[in-house]
Amino acid sequence: MKIYHIKNLLFISILLFSTTIYAQDFSHASNPVVDVSIFKSSEINGIENALTIQEGYFVTFAQVFEGNTGDFEWAFPDGSSGQPINTGQTSLPAGFKIYYDGQPIDGEFIIVYGHEISTTESTFALNEIEDNSRTILFPNPTNSEVALNSDKLYEISVFDILGNKVMELTGNSINMEHLSNATYIVNALDIETKENLSYKVIKK
Repeated sequence: MKIYHIKNLLFISILLFSTTIYAQDFSHASNPVVDVSIFKSSEINGIENALTIQEGYFVTFAQVFEGNTGDFEWAFPDGSSGQPINTGQTSLPAGFKIYYDGQPIDGEFIIVYGHEISTTESTFALNEIEDNSRTILFPNPTNSEVALNSDKLYEISVFDILGNKVMELTGNSINMEHLSNATYIVNALDIETKENLSYKVIKK
């Protein structure tokens, strides 16, 4: 996911209070899902490789597949207080981190749902801020090639919705023309900064 910083501390406090104290079922959050990402334990192993939730969004978790060697966990924006992620009970606001703590093994992954915080209807509405520095993958949907609006080099992996890797390359563009029409998850690792980015791409 793209890395941003949280600005609404009231939203964090209330959301975390609801999550940890009342253990509400956040797998059915009222805000619609706008992004689905699949991450393997090996890709986000350790707090130094953690994903950071983008500003203006919060996340819930559909499924966690992990063995007995570690846990998918969340941490505060400063990297402290790691706690296990529970599907249906954990919901995290912007700035918080997601990572795997333990020894990764094949077959371990987590499915993350991204929800946009409404700027007009939500009780905890945020002001819309235009961010031209945001790294995006376009065009989306696509019928052939997609590209990042960045000159940097990325280690790119493309997964189908079941978590199977279908492409792997280095660069900042992807030719998806040979892939079947479906929804894919594109993970891009900035080779220089080690920033992890993730996108849902529709091939049609």
